[in-house]
Amino acid sequence: VTVLLPFASATEAEKWEGMRVQFTQTLTVTEVFTLGRYGEVSLSINGRLFTPTNFVDPNDQPASGTSSTGTSNVAAVIAQQNVNNLSRILLDDKSSVQNPAIVPYVDPTNNTLRCGSTLANLNGIMDYDFGVYRIQPVISPNFTYAARPTVPGVGTANVKLASFNVLNYFNGNGTGGGFPTSRGANTALEFTRQRTKIIEAIKQINADALGLMEMENDGNGPQSAIADLVDGLNVLMGAGTYTYVVDPTTVNGGTGTDEIKVAMIYKPSVLTCTGLATADNNVVHNRPPLAQTFIHNTSQEKFSVIVNHFKSKGCSGATGSNVDQNDGQSCFNDSRKLQATALLNFVNTIKNQSSDNDLIVMGDINAYEQEDPIDILLAGGMTHLLNNTYSYVFNGQSGSLDHALVSASLNGQVSGAAKWHINADEPICKDYNQEFNPAYMYDPGPYRSSDHDPLIVGLDLKPVTTGLENGSTLNANGSFFTIMPNPTAHTDINLTLNSNSSKSAEITLCDQLGKIVYNQTSNVSSGQNTIFLSLPVLNSGVYFVSVKMDGLNQTQKLLILK
Repeated sequence: VTVLLPFASATEAEKWEGMRVQFTQTLTVTEVFTLGRYGEVSLSINGRLFTPTNFVDPNDQPASGTSSTGTSNVAAVIAQQNVNNLSRILLDDKSSVQNPAIVPYVDPTNNTLRCGSTLANLNGIMDYDFGVYRIQPVISPNFTYAARPTVPGVGTANVKLASFNVLNYFNGNGTGGGFPTSRGANTALEFTRQRTKIIEAIKQINADALGLMEMENDGNGPQSAIADLVDGLNVLMGAGTYTYVVDPTTVNGGTGTDEIKVAMIYKPSVLTCTGLATADNNVVHNRPPLAQTFIHNTSQEKFSVIVNHFKSKGCSGATGSNVDQNDGQSCFNDSRKLQATALLNFVNTIKNQSSDNDLIVMGDINAYEQEDPIDILLAGGMTHLLNNTYSYVFNGQSGSLDHALVSASLNGQVSGAAKWHINADEPICKDYNQEFNPAYMYDPGPYRSSDHDPLIVGLDLKPVTTGLENGSTLNANGSFFTIMPNPTAHTDINLTLNSNSSKSAEITLCDQLGKIVYNQTSNVSSGQNTIFLSLPVLNSGVYFVSVKMDGLNQTQKLLILK
């Protein structure tokens, strides 16, 4: 009989159990987690399945809202999960052998089967085992294999940033012994395999600064994990290509007490650290965020990077409000919300400390795109760079746990952003482990070097300029533009700016966290222009007025006193 997905109910497939069936639809590989262990592949209709909260917000409809409390849209999350559950079928391999010596269904070139691969005309026996309906094939499946992607471009950039969860990079005692460690590789050989793949991935990314998650928290001495990683990169890429950001001292926040930490490496030929690294030792963080301010050697532009690794979704130890609330966000969502709020405060601290508003937040937030922690960061003025993407596959569903968000002032200098899908789509039997993985499945390339995909961001940093393109200028009375009165005791102000022709000017007011509190677009004519702004009621403090014309953006401080 012909069977179509999605099933009408969770038990509809029971009526075909033991029968030969065929699927005339083209199915997509949506998970390969148990491919090497049990010879299983999860297939879905209408492309890969996405985690509902990656595109359905539990609190907002439409999902573009930034609410982080309430349950007004949870029913839509649950409904989408039900659709996902009915839209998949498991392809088995007609065998009960665990860890088969020959992994089925992989392509003959790379010995892999990636999520996103497709299969037409699935034909086999409807079976039911271990609580799952599955197909035991009668006709050998003929996959169209998804290609392994090369490093994605991020536009015309003079600085490339990246973020990469390296899945417990533990180097034993640093001299070849000390295995097994508490996490990561069990033997020195396994670590060599892991190290080879991680270094190759970072080499190909070729970022000027790279945030790392799940590095061993063992300091930064000669035998430390971070020193080992940098040494390995420099052997391949040339002496001195990379160095690491020195761990913050206890006074500056430290690295926390977890077995893993976040870290940062960078190219000193491109970037120079200004000031010491700082961590946020707020008790809500089990792995403190790490901040470093850099100066771009060519443009002399300054910007800051904050690397993060929020609390995971695993439910072990969850109590009270951290228990799964059945809203699609899993356990410890309350902790992640507190971490997001603390991160916004830390963002403000780093902006003040560096005297510069250009800042990027990167890392493993352990929250999907429409979940509360991301909404909190957006409501706090950050801009999310990569929407409707994925970096992780769990339970047959793709979603983005890894994020990059920028301050308002840096957003206009982003040349591009992308995720390099080298890990999430690959079966785990391709990784460095030797316990169950057939030897022929390993290769030294970057694919399945970790379980998360790295993300890459390009910046096109420009030196401070006093003019705009095509001869337009934003200068009056010695400034790019004039704010009158400044300081002010009220919220009615005038801007004076000059233009060489008629055009439009976009005017934005941000608070110290980078949150946009006012925006307007005004038409200007050739010559001197006076633009009146009637601002909303604002608290006393420092604000930043930006005027954008002809693609260039100039900013001045505005002080409101009451």
